[in-house]
Amino acid sequence: MDSGTDVSWPCAAGFGTLGHPTGPLSQQDKGFSPKLHRDIRGRTVFLAKHPCSRRGALASDLGYCTTITESCQRVKTAEADITTLAPQQKAHTAEMEDLRSQVRFLHKRAEDAEGRACPNNVRLIGMPEGTEGPNATLFIEEWWKTRVAPQGLTDTFTVLPQPIIARILNYRDRDTIVAKGP
Repeated sequence: MDSGTDVSWPCAAGFGTLGHPTGPLSQQDKGFSPKLHRDIRGRTVFLAKHPCSRRGALASDLGYCTTITESCQRVKTAEADITTLAPQQKAHTAEMEDLRSQVRFLHKRAEDAEGRACPNNVRLIGMPEGTEGPNATLFIEEWWKTRVAPQGLTDTFTVLPQPIIARILNYRDRDTIVAKGP
């Protein structure tokens, strides 16, 4: 290799050529030892003869760096999204719990209204207040056993002005109870 010529390195995939001067030692290179200078020149000659041997590794390293950079960017974007969405999610969770409690309350009211509107209900009016005690269903069952034996008492409840409403499964039992009333 001539010390005053340029070595052109052909690059892969049409990237052009990369010129590298290998002339005599410059002023800043004169501080190197002759052994180090031979080593550097030997590596330069090797790269001149095998231009793409290391370039592929560098390209793959650059590819990894690009992939890592893109992944970091995606993580930063995801963290920013999570940071903005977390308070909204907490607000939505609280709102959902409030709506659930409202649905439970309205469901109880609808069941109560449905039970009161049932055509099989028997309304006992004129009973002294507190006669039924703490368990109105048990009271009605015991009270009716002395008068009639109903087959299916499903529910009892009181409404103002303190009538006792009993829901009967069979309408014939209701008619019998009304006929044999107090």
